Amino acid sequence: MVVRLHGGLANQMFQYAFGESVGAARKEDVFYNQDGPRRLDVFNIKNTSASRETGPAFHDVNHFDERVYSLTRGTSFVGYWQTEKYFDEGMVRREFSIKGQPSEESLRMADTIAQAGEGSAFLHVRRGDYVFDYNAKFHGMPSMRYYNEAVERIRAHKENARFFVFSDDPEWCQVSFPNFTVVSHNKIVDRGIPGREHEDIWLMSQCHHGAIANSSFSWWGAWLGTQPTKLIFAPKNWFVNNQAESRDIVPTRWTKLEN
Repeated sequence: MVVRLHGGLANQMFQYAFGESVGAARKEDVFYNQDGPRRLDVFNIKNTSASRETGPAFHDVNHFDERVYSLTRGTSFVGYWQTEKYFDEGMVRREFSIKGQPSEESLRMADTIAQAGEGSAFLHVRRGDYVFDYNAKFHGMPSMRYYNEAVERIRAHKENARFFVFSDDPEWCQVSFPNFTVVSHNKIVDRGIPGREHEDIWLMSQCHHGAIANSSFSWWGAWLGTQPTKLIFAPKNWFVNNQAESRDIVPTRWTKLEN
């Protein structure tokens, strides 16, 4: 089987997790057709096989689709595959561990998060293309009401909660969340050039609780965390006006809030 890799880091993580998990279930070798820059080499992934798409194309229907397990061998899979229902969880967690050492700045921030203990919580705010580009009409940024409710619920669970804000627009967050720690050292400078944004995913995973944006980037930050008592909040509508199917994106154990 062949899986197309495209989009940003977090989208490619979904595509790779899908490919390796489904390929193992199908007992079939997996190859990846690269469409744009490959961003996964920052992780300890094992499969780096590349190939052109050769077989019949099967497209993602935006929710879990059991047909992927019985399609013809050699099928090319095209889409985002954004649901954990496809995952071999243990394998995915192992392969998405960071390769090498995080930067000194990220290690210091990880230590600060660890000091906050069970009160550590992240907020992810995606602005950029969610405010000023095509995605503003398709995804849209969650409201401050969403983030405020998530903060209140986390504080009700852990009175001494400490919040860490991750964003592509840290300057805006410093104004909007003046009492929280805004993590800015891994900010993407150019969306077309891979940077150290994978370290923000890792740092989010170190927090005990969190509120994600309607973004696969913070989805992974929340999912990769292993804290047994964590609270994770997600926007109720993944897309503006619920324009596209999204029923399997947010795990049922996370809490959806109006956005």
